[in-house]
Amino acid sequence: CLITPPEWWLVSLGVLPATDAFTDTDGVALETHSANWTKNTTSPASSILINTNAIRGNVASARGLYNWNADTFDDAQYTQIKHVAQADSNFIGAAVRVAASAHTNYEHICDDTANYLFKRVTGTETQLGGNSAGDALNDVIRVGADGSSITPKLNGNTTGTPGTQTDTAIASGRGGVVTYG
Repeated sequence: CLITPPEWWLVSLGVLPATDAFTDTDGVALETHSANWTKNTTSPASSILINTNAIRGNVASARGLYNWNADTFDDAQYTQIKHVAQADSNFIGAAVRVAASAHTNYEHICDDTANYLFKRVTGTETQLGGNSAGDALNDVIRVGADGSSITPKLNGNTTGTPGTQTDTAIASGRGGVVTYG
């Protein structure tokens, strides 16, 4: 799966938008492409790489998680991406309240067969919800956090997603992107 500009946003409600054009040589790791990206240190072996001015994961069955370090995010925030290419049932997703280094975040990930809402606290994964409705090319995948409400959206609404879930494990963090597969 690939995501690409200008359909990729990291937003802290009322304060930002932060964007990245992902314009670089194919195969360049996201943290090499821009110092505004930090690979979460406890993330598994997968890196997120530039691919045709978009991004993709590079290791099968491994998660790549990156956070945007250039701005300070409010606790109420959302991240959204546009899915521009499908590759072998790989998941792509948006992440919020991403820790600066630990594998801690909320994420909404999708492929063409399903979408999920996960919480990770120092690497321990908990599925908050799932849905057998996958996304399609050009769909916008979004996750937002506001107080204890964690809301995944697909194309601007919760239909076809796990729906809003309540969780208080992660109170703050950064916006980010995630891949799996």
